Amino acid sequence: MTYQEIYEKVRDALKNADANTVSGKLAIEFFITGEGEGKFYVLVDGGKVYVEPYDYVDNDARLIADADTIIKIANGKLKPEAAYVSGVLKVEGNVGRALDLKPLIESAMPPKRKRKSKEEVEAEKAAKEAEKAAKEAEKAAKEAEKAAKASEKEAAAKAPAKSEEKAPAKAVKKAPAKKAPAKKTTK
Repeated sequence: MTYQEIYEKVRDALKNADANTVSGKLAIEFFITGEGEGKFYVLVDGGKVYVEPYDYVDNDARLIADADTIIKIANGKLKPEAAYVSGVLKVEGNVGRALDLKPLIESAMPPKRKRKSKEEVEAEKAAKEAEKAAKEAEKAAKEAEKAAKASEKEAAAKAPAKSEEKAPAKAVKKAPAKKAPAKKTTK
């Protein structure tokens, strides 16, 4: 990994950091050892966080570590105090001020997802099952309504045919034919 890549990773990790987590001005120089060797600094001043690829002579502390360690610290995957105690991070200068980086780094991290309790998980599962059952019941009700309407239509279509079949034919009485009056013939 190159120096530029390491610097950019740290800069990107701290771009959303809250400068208000640090009291006063804080200047920390990072010295990368091994692959990608180089220096850059993190400055918190005037409510802003700066990560710049230069030496910072008037720093509060200097952190010395390899690239992997520095990136892990900047990403919040390794606590600075744990790195210091284990010996993978060396600090020159004011150790207390170096530890002021911790809240700054933490403020840049996305909020951790709260782990749900067993009861919350079960309640969500029950709610989903109830919602699913309600949808199925609604679907069944619609299908039943549709079937009932189809049944009504079928019954209505058959009803006139049955009444015609059952109704007896009405007898029509014919009136006796009237005889036409006889014509008088004159002889």
